[in-house]
Amino acid sequence: MHYVFDVDGVLLKPWSWRDFLILEHGLLPEHTRDFFQGRFQDCILGKADLYEELEPFLPGWGMPYSVREFVDLWFEMDSEVIDSTFRLIQEIAPRAESLSIGTNQEVHRSVYLWETLGFKKFFQRAFISSEMGSKKPGRLFFEKVVEALGAAPGEIVLIDDSRENVATAEDMGWRTVLYEDEA
Repeated sequence: MHYVFDVDGVLLKPWSWRDFLILEHGLLPEHTRDFFQGRFQDCILGKADLYEELEPFLPGWGMPYSVREFVDLWFEMDSEVIDSTFRLIQEIAPRAESLSIGTNQEVHRSVYLWETLGFKKFFQRAFISSEMGSKKPGRLFFEKVVEALGAAPGEIVLIDDSRENVATAEDMGWRTVLYEDEA
């Protein structure tokens, strides 16, 4: 069996960065929506660079950081692992055909996760939206994973916290686990 794990919300605890922006800077999600629902989507697809796209937004958000400081702090804060998931990975690794991540990420964070955070120690493959030019829940993302793994859809298990992603994978014949909490 091939296992594909989502990152945010499955391998890493979600919302630390968002909560920091709210609590420390009063920056609510509606203040950052134009960036995250706009230009950031091109970054996730590998069509734009995070640093270039983010720079014009920081002054309007009242951030006291340079773009580099902002991104470094963001990546560091959104890097708290979910220990129970990694215990599961260690348990299934000996009998798994492969362990991969499958995630919507822009290129800089994907490198951070793989190299700095050390995901490369646990996973053989990384299916990253910015490298693939497609993102979940789109069918093309899942088709590219199937092709790269060289496996039948029924031989792949997606572990994801998005009902939409799980539904697309199920429609394509994958096995799925909807991750809801550590239990």
